[in-house]
Amino acid sequence: MMKLHFLCWAIKTKTNTLTVSGWIKNKFSNHLHIWGIEPTVNRALTFAVSDNLIENNGADFIITTKGKDLVKAILKDKELFIREKEFLSGIGKNTITETQITQLAQKFF
Repeated sequence: MMKLHFLCWAIKTKTNTLTVSGWIKNKFSNHLHIWGIEPTVNRALTFAVSDNLIENNGADFIITTKGKDLVKAILKDKELFIREKEFLSGIGKNTITETQITQLAQKFF
């Protein structure tokens, strides 16, 4: 869940995106300033579960077929979330691990 909050914070502003990109380029060794918990993430997850876009499996969320179809539609649309899609596809699925986020969070929370 912390990784999701972190990525939502990262795409919130261009400054945040550049900060996280620099952190990744420096192999996670430079100091990252405090990042925030996004209160809307929990609400969005609740709505996504209600709409059957994701399933809640304990501490994990699993995307459903309906959710995957929505992702495909968003990725196909060239006018939606341009900066966000560029950043997320640029870092890839496994660049930032849960362990890295946990270690980072322990510095601030």
